[in-house]
Amino acid sequence: MKKSILIVLWLFFNGITTGIAQESEIGFFVGTASYRGDLSQKLIDLNNTSIGLGGFYRLPVNNLFSVRVAMNYGNLSGGDQDSEDLTIVRRNLSFRTRIWEGSAQLMVHLFGGNVSDKPSTLDPYIFMGIGVFNFNPEAQYEGEWYALQPLGTEGQGVTANSPQKYRLNELAVPAGIGLRFRSGGAWQVGFEMAFRLTFTDYIDDLSSTYPDIAALREANGELAAALSDRSGEINNGVNVFTEGDIRGNPAYNDGYWFIGLNLGYQMMKKAKYDCYKF
Repeated sequence: MKKSILIVLWLFFNGITTGIAQESEIGFFVGTASYRGDLSQKLIDLNNTSIGLGGFYRLPVNNLFSVRVAMNYGNLSGGDQDSEDLTIVRRNLSFRTRIWEGSAQLMVHLFGGNVSDKPSTLDPYIFMGIGVFNFNPEAQYEGEWYALQPLGTEGQGVTANSPQKYRLNELAVPAGIGLRFRSGGAWQVGFEMAFRLTFTDYIDDLSSTYPDIAALREANGELAAALSDRSGEINNGVNVFTEGDIRGNPAYNDGYWFIGLNLGYQMMKKAKYDCYKF
């Protein structure tokens, strides 16, 4: 991580001192947000896709590199009801959460797309960065929505030896591809798709195995027990899972997509060895 930060800083200051003509850009993102995890059945699940919004500021370093900071918002959801696997359908879990994300990214312009003296050009790029996001999974039960993390649905906090409740603020690694069209004017438009690798398996509130439901009920209440194992809701009131049965897959963390359009405005121009001009 320290080496990556030093590389980014070197590229930034090296780009400023070269005096190459560049534009900084401010803009916004509109598109879709989509979840990938234990409660999604496809790489990109269109059934659980919602609107995604964001804003960004991009500072070119030189013709090949840019540094971008971005804020994004989206709603994620997933559920077992859409699965073709009857075992998964029987699990009968579902969730929703909103995502607030802030990130810093390094963009690599594959064709030197930061050159400003071209009247128009296509600018394909790849990028990767580091970010922080906030989430708070909820489930609907008897017509009401309940936050799941405080309930410890996998036995978190039941005993002194139980796992602690997961954090609602986590790190993410945004990585993706995009294509900008530089019109030669102030406005730029582009398409981008990016996946967020995360360091949590609890965006959807499930990861490992079913707890001891009786102990969970005693420690965290009836609601926690009801939302831990929901198989009885579609099995005549009889829960089909017991302590230790597989609830999720801890081998893979959850993630999410942002896919859509960027609309950017070039704020200022820097001529060779001159100061920025508005």
